[in-house]
Amino acid sequence: MFKRYIVPIVVFQFLLACNRDVGRPCRNGYAFEATAALSPQQETYGVGDTLFLNSSIPKRLRELNGSGEIDYSGSTGVAGNLFFQRLDSVSQTESWARYDFSLLPQIGRASELDFMPEKGINVHYLERETYQLQFAIILNRPGVFAIGVSDLGSRALGNRNCTNAAFTMTITNTNKNLSVYERVLGRPPGLAARNIYCFRVVP
Repeated sequence: MFKRYIVPIVVFQFLLACNRDVGRPCRNGYAFEATAALSPQQETYGVGDTLFLNSSIPKRLRELNGSGEIDYSGSTGVAGNLFFQRLDSVSQTESWARYDFSLLPQIGRASELDFMPEKGINVHYLERETYQLQFAIILNRPGVFAIGVSDLGSRALGNRNCTNAAFTMTITNTNKNLSVYERVLGRPPGLAARNIYCFRVVP
């Protein structure tokens, strides 16, 4: 009888230990806003030019569901995705274009996507006085492109349960060249307009 139950008991004790280390997420976590910007801001670049992605999220944030201001210090990790698309005017379609760029993390870190790595990368913010992310993006090939930053997530604040958070991402450039997207694909970007930046790369 003892041998029959020893494995489930050990596994259950291990899961309890894990829950003590990292807080358990809940269905209704926090909801915050986050922003990012790309520079230098222009419509046309040359092959070999570098774009810089910068994002900084304060630790004291207004909660969008009505919980007031929250001190969101000590996250187990704020992370999201950086996506790359090539826009084709002949077929009026998008294709994934991660390998048309070289990516150099300057603040924060990157990891490969487990599924369809040609889409982009995972990005992980570094916690300092704010949550910070900075990447240098080297433009390797000519074409028309869109870079997108996904909404972000955080599992917990340390071992505190129900402190998971979702961050709605907005790219705040004053001109995101969305007219380039519409001219090339023959349609507006719709909801993607919030968190994409479009541009041309010439030889």
